[in-house]
Amino acid sequence: FGEDGCIQGLFELADVPYAGCGVLSSAAAMNKYHCKCLLHAHGIPVLPAAVVPKAAAQSGLNKVLAQIYGTKGLEEFPLFVKPGNLGSSIGVSRAKDETELNAALAKVFELDNEAIVEPCVVNLLEINVSVLEGDKGPEASVVEIPVASAGVLTYEDKYMRQGKGKKGSGRSVQGMAGLTRVIDPEDLAPEIKAAVVRFALEAFRILGCAGVVRFDFMLDLDTNQLYFNELNPLPGSMAHYLWVKSKPPVLYTELLTRIIEGACRRKALSAGLKRDLGFRALSG
Repeated sequence: FGEDGCIQGLFELADVPYAGCGVLSSAAAMNKYHCKCLLHAHGIPVLPAAVVPKAAAQSGLNKVLAQIYGTKGLEEFPLFVKPGNLGSSIGVSRAKDETELNAALAKVFELDNEAIVEPCVVNLLEINVSVLEGDKGPEASVVEIPVASAGVLTYEDKYMRQGKGKKGSGRSVQGMAGLTRVIDPEDLAPEIKAAVVRFALEAFRILGCAGVVRFDFMLDLDTNQLYFNELNPLPGSMAHYLWVKSKPPVLYTELLTRIIEGACRRKALSAGLKRDLGFRALSG
């Protein structure tokens, strides 16, 4: 909450300049299914998915299960279930049979009114990249491979694990910066890196993003197929750990400066628009 477009809309109504993504891109990013559909329509590859409303599941679970199994790509287990409108890997589950699928849906509906069911890519590699707004257009950082403790990144992986050389209670005070990761991996094929960057820059423009964001992709290692997974419109730690490793590097203070300058630039553009159109009654 806070990166889903609501606060951004409040700032728009109050005529207050703000940094980062606007109403549309923030709202689209938070609704995972609509974000996938929009990018898929522009040629960016995504996994097939079925949307399950909570009300539909409550009124007839068998009908919902038939809808899931009838979706192309979801005919076989394992399946991946997650909330449609939450971030940080909260409420996600891997279901290997119908019993686990039912439990996964119930888990999601404690947190959200909509679930998304996707095929589970068993042999996958997660690849992330950050995109930063600039006065000459968006630019991409180096890519990273986050290291999960159990095959899929969890909330605990992102925020509770200690990174290399850290000591303490186990809660990372660095947020996403404390996650174990491989930045700009040398053994990742250059064409995969290039595809991640190309898709991320294109998605940034399509969704009308601003400030700094992070795009998460999945690579199916069995087919070498790349898929868009999700957009983080307000990435943990501002994804600064990717920018300091970029070429040329962008230090944290410069990153913040560019984000703020972008907000001022967009506010100046909006200020030049004619808003008061006067009263014009409809007439025959």
